[in-house]
Amino acid sequence: RLERFQVDGRTILIDGAHNPHATRALADALQGTGVHTLLFGNLARKDTGATLDPLLPLTPLRVFTAPGDLATPPRELAATHAGEAVPDMTAALDRALALTPPGGTLLVTGSLYLAGHVRAQLLALTP
Repeated sequence: RLERFQVDGRTILIDGAHNPHATRALADALQGTGVHTLLFGNLARKDTGATLDPLLPLTPLRVFTAPGDLATPPRELAATHAGEAVPDMTAALDRALALTPPGGTLLVTGSLYLAGHVRAQLLALTP
């Protein structure tokens, strides 16, 4: 939970929260921490609205992506929750990092697939 990385002066928090109970606990843990950007993707079979709702008040900057073929369509999420849709997870991470100001924090969550993908990318960046 809340694995922390530093990339180009930005903090990235990765959490595997993928259901409403887990995202409520995550949102509680992050209260007052100043999250700037959310990178979120989940599987369509999950209760997307209830999973995402606790996270929305944390940040107005949101990037939605597709962690696999069975994902909730990012365009639907972006249209419903005021964010950007970037279906490719690698491109979505790049976009979310670009939106996060230096010294800011990016939260990556919503799917274990997304968390694992981003974690692997970040580990490849760190010496």
